[in-house]
Order: sequence, then structure tokens, then C-alpha cells
Amino acid sequence: MTEYVFYYKDILVGGCELLIEKISRQIIKEGFRVKILCRTIDESMRKRFEQSGVMICQLHDWESNKELGKFISTDQEVRVITFFWEDFVRLYSLKRRSMKTILYAVHFQVLAIGANCRFPLVKKILKSVGARSLFKLLQSKRILCMDEQTIRYTQNYFQKKYLNDASMYQIARVPINIVTVSDSQLERRAQEPKLNILAIARADFPFKGYLLGLIDFIEKLENKDKIHLDIVSYGSDIDKLKNKIKALDAETKNLVTLHGKTDYDALEQYYERAKLYIGMGTTILDAAQRGIISIPVAPYTEKVLVDKFFHEDYRILAVDEEDADHILNLWEAVGGLSSEEYLELSEKTRKIAIENYSETKTTEKILNIFNEIKYDKFSWKIFMFQLVREVQSLLKGNDKRSER
Repeated sequence: MTEYVFYYKDILVGGCELLIEKISRQIIKEGFRVKILCRTIDESMRKRFEQSGVMICQLHDWESNKELGKFISTDQEVRVITFFWEDFVRLYSLKRRSMKTILYAVHFQVLAIGANCRFPLVKKILKSVGARSLFKLLQSKRILCMDEQTIRYTQNYFQKKYLNDASMYQIARVPINIVTVSDSQLERRAQEPKLNILAIARADFPFKGYLLGLIDFIEKLENKDKIHLDIVSYGSDIDKLKNKIKALDAETKNLVTLHGKTDYDALEQYYERAKLYIGMGTTILDAAQRGIISIPVAPYTEKVLVDKFFHEDYRILAVDEEDADHILNLWEAVGGLSSEEYLELSEKTRKIAIENYSETKTTEKILNIFNEIKYDKFSWKIFMFQLVREVQSLLKGNDKRSER
């Protein structure tokens, strides 16, 4: 039996993990076996995966190819889905018989090979060879992009004409679990006089810095009547978020509630009372399919920079900063809606999300890709990335020793 493997280092509670869950469930329905290779996993997510029939395999030594190889079958076809360039290179280089590996770029910077390298010469090599490698992989259909922003960012980063052909890029949109929403729920939200704002994101700054900017925005509003902001967040930078709220004046502090780590199913209580969602990525889809008017924001800034509502362009789940403007205009537009106008846009938002982000369409795209591509084979360019990866590890080790 063909086996599908998702390779993801640390399984937390987030958008990519939920994407893996949704696709896994559909693949299992098609009669295939699904396995996740990870180092750590959140217990609530473990339960969700196991209830769906997914096998969880934890690697104690994440860097060991010997241990990794034990979990890759050699007597059946194995189809591996990776989410980061380094992971793709590692799996592709295993050279296992009857193995196919693809890279699903669910973050807009994933294909910017070498962008985060701290060593100038190594970065230059990675970018140069990476552009050609990416071109070959796009031609062989081993790359999937989550949206148009990922494609634009990749093209702008490399500045190579041969990467500008949009037809080379394949988009597999992030899927959603369609939830049931009654007409009475939509009507109740539309008639709610209070503007309840919701933002859900890990405390990961500067990537999700808009959470901090949103608090600043609320604090500076002249008219704070009938508004409330719910933030659901946890993560390595949560203390910064807590301190930001703690420093607010008494009036504003009463308008902001920070909720800690919350299981996915328990988020429903916050969606139920939200009238406006502000955020990025898959949470935009979760809000939009419930009929909540949603505003995608720009990442990597502590301002709330936006472009347009989700219902105005379903392709935008995060905003390119150069296209962005301050949130005030969209904020005032929502505040000025009558209940009838809100209901109309609410229904439109829900319809657009469901029509364009079906989990069956995304899974079908992935299955078709694997049916078309050939088995992994040795590549000098990919092998070179493995060597550079090891050199970087040595350089980092030397850096740490010199700091002691």
C-alpha cells in the first residue's frame, strides 16, 4: 500500500498542523496510510491525529539520517510532503527506492533559498544555486505554493527572468474544514451592536507583530464605545504581549482580553461572538467561513497594515507590506455598516471561503502531483545543499564556541 508521510519537526497548535490534519483525513478516505514524522508533538494534536487514523512517529535524534531511515519504508511507494526547503533537501537526498518528495510552501518566504543565512559568501552561493535548483524543481512539479503572495515573494527575491513564468507555479490553497453555520447565527452577529474584534495567533514576534500593533491601535482610538478585542495567543513571546496589555490605561485595558493556549475546538466560543476578524493565514479562513468579516494583515511589522477585506480578494491571506495601508479606513467601513449591509457581506465572505478553499480540491491536487512526478533521484545541486547545510552547522558551532 502506498504510504504518505508528513515531515514536520515540532507539531504545535497552529495553521500548518491543522492543514496536515485536514489533508491527512482526506488521504485516509482515499484508502492510503498516513504517517507523521516529528520530533515533538502537542498532546491535544496527537489525539486529533490518532483519532483520524494517522500514525505518529517521533524521532529522538532529529539530525540522524540513520534513525530517519528506519521510518521510511523500503518495500512500498512512499510519498513525502515537506514544508521547508532544508527538510525537502534532506528527504530528497535519502535516495530511497520508490520514494517521491515534494515541497509544499505554506509560508511565503519558504522558497527564498538562503535568505536567512548569516554568512554572506554562503548566502550568495545558496541564492545562486538555489535559483537554478528551484527552476528545475518547478519544471518537475515538485513544488506547491499556498498562494500568489508566495510566488511574488520568490520572484522578487531571486530577480531571475526564468522564474517569472507564472505557469510554472502550482497553487494548492490551504484547505478548511467546513463548519455548519445557521442563518440565525449570521443574523445574530449582524444585529450585534457591539464590535467584537478577534485575533488568533502565536506570540511570535516580529512575524506576528500585528498583535502588538492592534493593541496600540485600540489604545489610540478616539471613540472606544461598544468595542472589545479578544486575543487568543501563546508562545515564546507571550510575556511581551502580556506586558503590552498591562501597560495600557485603565479604560483600554478593560477593552482587551488575552486568552492563553486554547484547543482548536474550544476556539468556537470566540468565533461565535466575533464580528470582525483581524489576522493572517489559515485563521482568516476559519473566521471567514463562519461569516465573520475578515481583514488580512501584513506580517513582520508591529503596525496593523492592511490592503482590503478578504471578501474583496479571496487570494489574500496575508498582505504584501508595499501594498499595505493603515487599518483605519477598513475599520471605519465596518463600523458604518447597517445590520442588513453586514449580513450581506457576511454571507458573501462565507460563500467565497467555502468555494475557494475546499479540502477535497487541495488533497486532489496533491494526489495528482504525486501521480505525475517521478521517483527521487540523485542531484548534484541538491547534494550541494546538503554539504552547505553541514558547513553552516559547523560555522554556527564555531560561533558559539567563540562566544564563550
